Amino acid sequence: MAPGSLSRSHAQLLTSAHHSANHDFAIDSENRCVACHSDVDGSVLATAAAKQSELCLNCHRQEMPDATHGSPHDLHGKSLEELISRGDRTQAISTWSKLVGYVSIGSQDNPTECSQCHREHQGETHDLKEMDSQRCQACHRNSFQSFATDHPEFRNYPYGRTKSIEFDHVKHRDLHYTKKGAKFDCQMCHVQSDQVGAVGQVFRSVPFEQACASCHTQPIKSSIQDGLIVLQIPSVNCNELRLSSIDIGNWPKHASQLTDGVIPPVMRMLIESEPGGAELLNALPTSGRLVDLDIQDAQGRATLLKLTAMTKQLFRKLANEGQPGFRSSIARLIATTGSATHSNPWLDQLANGVPPDLFRAAWNEWFESEGATPVIRQSGPKDQNATRLSPVRFSSTFRLSDPPEDDDLLGGSGSLLNPSSLLESQASDPTESPGFKDPKTWDQLAFGGWMIDRQRMAIVYVPKGHADQWLARWIELEEMRSSAPTPLTRIDIGKQCRQCHALQPALNDHASTSSEPPRPSNWTVAFRQANSDLVGDKLLGSSGNSDACWKSKKRAVNLREITKFDHTPHLTLPSISDCRSCHQLLDSSPSQSAKNEFAPMQKSHCASCHQKDAAGDSCTQCHNYHVGNKGWSSPR
Repeated sequence: MAPGSLSRSHAQLLTSAHHSANHDFAIDSENRCVACHSDVDGSVLATAAAKQSELCLNCHRQEMPDATHGSPHDLHGKSLEELISRGDRTQAISTWSKLVGYVSIGSQDNPTECSQCHREHQGETHDLKEMDSQRCQACHRNSFQSFATDHPEFRNYPYGRTKSIEFDHVKHRDLHYTKKGAKFDCQMCHVQSDQVGAVGQVFRSVPFEQACASCHTQPIKSSIQDGLIVLQIPSVNCNELRLSSIDIGNWPKHASQLTDGVIPPVMRMLIESEPGGAELLNALPTSGRLVDLDIQDAQGRATLLKLTAMTKQLFRKLANEGQPGFRSSIARLIATTGSATHSNPWLDQLANGVPPDLFRAAWNEWFESEGATPVIRQSGPKDQNATRLSPVRFSSTFRLSDPPEDDDLLGGSGSLLNPSSLLESQASDPTESPGFKDPKTWDQLAFGGWMIDRQRMAIVYVPKGHADQWLARWIELEEMRSSAPTPLTRIDIGKQCRQCHALQPALNDHASTSSEPPRPSNWTVAFRQANSDLVGDKLLGSSGNSDACWKSKKRAVNLREITKFDHTPHLTLPSISDCRSCHQLLDSSPSQSAKNEFAPMQKSHCASCHQKDAAGDSCTQCHNYHVGNKGWSSPR
């Protein structure tokens, strides 16, 4: 037998020292055919096709795991059924539906063989992946003489998809770019010359710094410059309460004149996480304004008393327990099992950077009085029936004073925090005034961080700018806990984020023709996938990163789909180098219910070049055969 030379990719089989599934024999002149052709009845000429494909998959199983089913396009079961049914819906005479007559869906009794499309022994320069369109028509029986004459028309392509980044191309083209006198260049936002993705160097979006920063940096800075209020002292009319024989203890003078203000959203969440916190919030006026609380009524006065006590409790807790205490509050709020010792990156990011010293300094300035000092929790052996606490008082110079004599860490003559220690020797004279100005948030924290805002009597976090991790976690928490946040619970500085990032539920891609219920938003789906260890009503898992939920979805480079396209060679042609030569924007922005801003592409756009004697029009130029269930994820 002299069947012909092997292709270059398979010629290695003849030079390998060993080649078999178990590497138990050497290839030589007698058994080299058996390496790829099953030996039946001792004859290499008697070939079992099914076993031959199994031998192919001994090497190719890793890249095509679903090919072991021997089914069309490596699809089987529900995936294949869905593909066929979609064909029925989109074409009057469906080539997909014709598959049913030739190949059973289970396909185990009628497998597709590798050799049906890949023909060896054609010489070392032969491309095994090359296949003419006639082979495709062995199953797709519609007459197909050329792409221009016989390929079905595109139906509303590109299909409307739920967008993770809200961007109105028409408004930017006609309004924003026109105002600035700038050129509306698609490539500025969609081409990255230093990267290659699934469709070449074109991406659904490029980084913020490249596409958006020149216009959006200043508006973002303006929206976040006042910071995010984490805890704030409610303004309470202490004199009126005293007339009713209610003493709330030491309370900041600047927040003691009248009852007013609202509880900021983050503080509401922290209150809710505490025992009795939800009941307290429900007792507040529905308007959220404390001025609407009737303190002439006994119930109103009791509610105000609980609010002041809860405020002190939160300041004391964060001063005492620091980041673990903050983390445990959020863990209780979202009903997850995450704890200080249980790994949960999402919770860790929320607790990261919370400064307990800042809460201690705020307590010292606003609440400290005789008999009302905070306590710092000490580590070490504890009595089973009591938690060991050490009272610590903060002076006006922020020194720790009056440590207990029996505490080796804080009290002994040789301790680091003894009044005779280095801390005291370096402390300034409390009678001296440094003359510091009363700072504003953005003046002091131009690059983000935490501070005490004395004007608003609050602990404030100022985001660093776009993509601030801590702000993102809070918006995620707000979004996942409520599908419709109210003005009382919505973080104001998150409005700027929501202008571009689609966090609300969206309808199906085929909502107009489908009776299926609406899907969750892309963000919700991606967030739950990133935190995949969901149990019952638990929100978060112990692994995953939700940062990807804020970014435009990128198709995996190694994921083979039925349709393939590479923008890169097309952008080199002057006639179509402008993206709008194919992606033509509508004359006006789409309605709220519509998703697509682009006019449907026409087959004629492609057929002008893709002809047999020009750019080519074979099926495999635009379509893959091997797809697998992972590659079949959404309608094309």
